[in-house]
Amino acid sequence: MAVKDDEKENLKSEVARLKKENALLKGQVHFGNPQKTVIVPEAFKAIFDQAEINVKKYFTGAETDPENAEIIINGERYVLFRAAAISYEFLDVFKEFYSNYPEDEAVQIANNFLFDIAHVLGREDAKVFHQRMKLSDPLQNFLPVLFTSLIPVGQT
Repeated sequence: MAVKDDEKENLKSEVARLKKENALLKGQVHFGNPQKTVIVPEAFKAIFDQAEINVKKYFTGAETDPENAEIIINGERYVLFRAAAISYEFLDVFKEFYSNYPEDEAVQIANNFLFDIAHVLGREDAKVFHQRMKLSDPLQNFLPVLFTSLIPVGQT
């Protein structure tokens, strides 16, 4: 049975669409690496092991939707950017913005700004994490601050 030209084109188009979708799926952010995040003394092992379980559970099911420019983790939209954009590149741009200041003062202003932003983001992320994970142990409330930004680092 011969396949018509328009059917061939439809099939080619569908194959191209599926290849594109497959490439997107392969490139999705993955937070399921079983590697340990931290190594701690035996006395703290159980606490940190539970924290790792909680964080892994929180990040399970991360979704990316490139068409809508979304990364969804535990029902929340996240932002992904390169680390350099908020480190040395940020400092370089900040030095340009504050070029009328001595360089060491501009760097100090940038460092203070980054510290304040990181403090606010970390604190607010920890609050949401605590609420979503229904944590009651005060120590478990603290540990997400350490993990929520560190778990995904370096994973592919």
